[in-house]
Amino acid sequence: MTTNSLRCLVLEKMDMDYNIFSDILRYSPHLTHLSLAKFDIVPPALSRSGNLPPFTSPSVRTLTASIQQVLHLGSLDLPESYPPLLAHFPNLIIWNIPLIEFLNADIKPTLAHALHHAVNTYSPLLTDLEFRWGTTGLVHSLLAGAFSGVRLRRIGFTNHRSKGKCGIDGMMPGILNHADSIVSVTLSAFIPNPDNDPTLPRSPHLDASNTMFAKLMRSCPRLQTLVIPHYTVSIEAFEHGEEWACKELETLCVNIRGLDSADSCLTKLKDLRNSDIWRTSDEVEVKGETVDDRIIQKLIGLRHLRSVWLGTKDVYLPTI
Repeated sequence: MTTNSLRCLVLEKMDMDYNIFSDILRYSPHLTHLSLAKFDIVPPALSRSGNLPPFTSPSVRTLTASIQQVLHLGSLDLPESYPPLLAHFPNLIIWNIPLIEFLNADIKPTLAHALHHAVNTYSPLLTDLEFRWGTTGLVHSLLAGAFSGVRLRRIGFTNHRSKGKCGIDGMMPGILNHADSIVSVTLSAFIPNPDNDPTLPRSPHLDASNTMFAKLMRSCPRLQTLVIPHYTVSIEAFEHGEEWACKELETLCVNIRGLDSADSCLTKLKDLRNSDIWRTSDEVEVKGETVDDRIIQKLIGLRHLRSVWLGTKDVYLPTI
């Protein structure tokens, strides 16, 4: 091999000798994206009982690999002192974690401790996590435990519809564990369940999901993006508790229960944002007590809001 300009590499369904893997990293100084699927590293025969110092690749910023691969679970030939895969990538920023079948919602303490040690020891720059699982309880356990101590900025979760129904409640406490640093939360492909159905009548009482939504909005001062397209929240959750902390919010994507018309609601919001009153005054009063009016009253104060989706289409708002 010679030094190359390779920037993205996918290694799938193979075993590779440790020295060859190190050489790939060594001679690819521009490699930024590395994806490993069903990929195992095989240590050299002479080093099975000794230490194998990792070759660090400072250029890799994005890694796609399962927790099983990162911790070398099931690799019986590796010595106990062999470092986790993260040790190769000291400047890692984004970790995409694909579906893992062998983990349950009750993650074992020893595994959580090993992952916590690996992340906090070898990945000081890690800020973005993208989970591709169907178990929100497991994601919560990892965010609150294994990834505690990491200043996460972006959290993404893609639910696999084949895994059955899931709601926001199980994951939200883990997200709130990173409330001081979180900038973006994107939870995709959630399947509405009977407790979170836009066809249900409005209730003056907040269910668990709505309480969690309210906590998120008033606990995350750095939040700029909130995208939960299959999640339905009530107007009571919008108005519940203290004032929202997320004054820098730029993108909002969520369903509203009881909304008469998302299109007309956002059209009115857009017209108000175009008015001189909004541009010159810190507070704009919206007359009316309908759900639409109350939503507008809440959103009109978010002066950095650029894009809103309430169930039909994206509406881009004028900014100062």
